[in-house]
Amino acid sequence: IYQKEYKYRAKGYREAFELYQKHSDKFKKLLSDYAHERNMKVYSGYRMGFSDYVFPYSPCNWNSGEQDMYPEYRCENRMGKQMKFLSYAYPTVRQKMIEKILNTTPETYDGVSLFFHRGSLVLFEKPVCDIVMQRYGVDAHRLPFADERLHSVHAEIITQFISELKEALAKRAEKEKEENKQRVVLQWHY
Repeated sequence: IYQKEYKYRAKGYREAFELYQKHSDKFKKLLSDYAHERNMKVYSGYRMGFSDYVFPYSPCNWNSGEQDMYPEYRCENRMGKQMKFLSYAYPTVRQKMIEKILNTTPETYDGVSLFFHRGSLVLFEKPVCDIVMQRYGVDAHRLPFADERLHSVHAEIITQFISELKEALAKRAEKEKEENKQRVVLQWHY
């Protein structure tokens, strides 16, 4: 569709990227209109691992992402070593991802698809360890990674993020036309 609309074919990655940057909004609208004419849904997809890139993509951001800008919010392994991923245990990280999703998901899309793979989302950060100690009276660093108590805290943090995102999408949908309210649909993949 894009080639027909703009009568241009990129000769490589850089040209394709520049074309996308120049016509991003037009492309997203064209894509959603094309899909909706065929009774299809369009979702914006996001890898949830906050690692070595930032949105929107650009060559200057590639491999110099927010994990370097916010080292205080990185995931930590059980030895206390910082990993190259930001942790959803911190409200600031959850809010930043919600802002990115809201800023890059067009109103014409039907929902958001979250991909929970490739990377750590939460490990042994201070907020996690504090909750485990408070609830179970044990040091989270000493628990096996598959321990149900640790998993329940991790799941609670990710569930909190999904609830916050859903609330943000619902607030945005209230400001939009009635037919766009279906965009509050969330999917996630493991």
